[in-house]
Amino acid sequence: MRPERRSRSSASGASDASARVHDSDDSEDRALGREGVGGCVDQRSGATKRKEVVSCQNDGRKSKRRKSCKQPSVKTHPRADPQRPEDLIGYLRHATGEGSEESESDEVHPTVLSSLDLEGIAQQIKDGKAKKVIVMVGAGLSTAAGIPDFRTPGTGLYDNLQKYGLPRPEAIFSIDYFKEKPAAFYELAREMWPGNFEPTQAHFFIRLLEEKGLLLRCYTQNIDSLEELAGVSQELIVAAHGNFSSAHGVTSGKEVPLEEVRRAVLRGQEGWMEMTQRHGELVKPDIVFFGEELPPRFLNLCRQDFQQCDLLIVMGTSLVVAPFCTCITFVQPNCPRLLINREPAGLDARGFDSLLPGRMRGGFRISGAGQRRRNYRDAFFGGDCDAGVEALCSALHWRQELAQVEIDFRQVPMLCGLQLFCWVHGQNHFRGAAAKRSDLWRIPPRRRD
Repeated sequence: MRPERRSRSSASGASDASARVHDSDDSEDRALGREGVGGCVDQRSGATKRKEVVSCQNDGRKSKRRKSCKQPSVKTHPRADPQRPEDLIGYLRHATGEGSEESESDEVHPTVLSSLDLEGIAQQIKDGKAKKVIVMVGAGLSTAAGIPDFRTPGTGLYDNLQKYGLPRPEAIFSIDYFKEKPAAFYELAREMWPGNFEPTQAHFFIRLLEEKGLLLRCYTQNIDSLEELAGVSQELIVAAHGNFSSAHGVTSGKEVPLEEVRRAVLRGQEGWMEMTQRHGELVKPDIVFFGEELPPRFLNLCRQDFQQCDLLIVMGTSLVVAPFCTCITFVQPNCPRLLINREPAGLDARGFDSLLPGRMRGGFRISGAGQRRRNYRDAFFGGDCDAGVEALCSALHWRQELAQVEIDFRQVPMLCGLQLFCWVHGQNHFRGAAAKRSDLWRIPPRRRD
């Protein structure tokens, strides 16, 4: 017969056991609160495998509490703040074993670039290994063109919008807010309508890639249509968040002539109110608002394009807005990637680190940006987009050709940027402002060898 286990029934014994339990719990709580990411020290020592049955007093009733047979070794940092997401994720990562070098076994890939920098990307193009280039662009190109950031206090556009009492700057792109108070968006549209701003060298570089037959597609987050104004063919542009190329009724989805919308918007409140009465609904350019679906063109082309891509160039974006930012992970593992931005973005992460803003699984592995995994295909240029394009074109000996694209844009007089943009869209012959006001809209891009 097995001997019965002796129960700790005395009041003093129960009290001591309960105190030990609470002390242990308190130490766990303190360890949680101090968890950090770096410079960690193990706060626990001794046996990790133990069993104990504890009797504790709970509302006059005795209950048994069994502690875990195995307790994880928790690493903490004395200066960590438990309210910071980085520290919470740090605790989860270390407590579960995620993020350790041992748990992040990586496939061994050969280095695909001669050097992990701009020169290596240029050499890839010179060697003819980059024939299907995808360019992803963000707000950095727009601000370089002089388009003011409506979020930044002190800019004319931001100050103009304050009179509309926006609850937050982003509300201007909320479909619900637009239906209730459309005046703020129409004011923004009047300021940003294509023709008010000119493309930059980064835009002309995309056009140059097309002329050389290297551009597979240009994916843009920008709504300003400057890619088209630079002469990039409309079929090669995917506007992930829409643009000013067309307009529809908000309720019916009925297409409305773009020239009519332009005239109404430029007239101000009187103009767009008359347009609303005429159509019986609000009308807006096909810019994607919060609460609206992304263009089907983006969703349909995204997967197939990035699987074919043999060189990815990302310019002027922080890569934090999904699903656009995740596109960089869709290319093949041996596809080189170049990021031109003022600071690193879309960095590679594993485990709980991938929950941090600007981090993702399969992101950029940039040297000196705290990356633990080996970089074998990514290059980074830290600076403005135009400066990065100039440096790349210098390495490729394309500077004269890039300058010629800009000369082509400026040589032949334009009617008026606004009128030109709308007229050619109505005729479905638009080839960009660089094509000028003639039959050049029907001339395919010339190849430059």
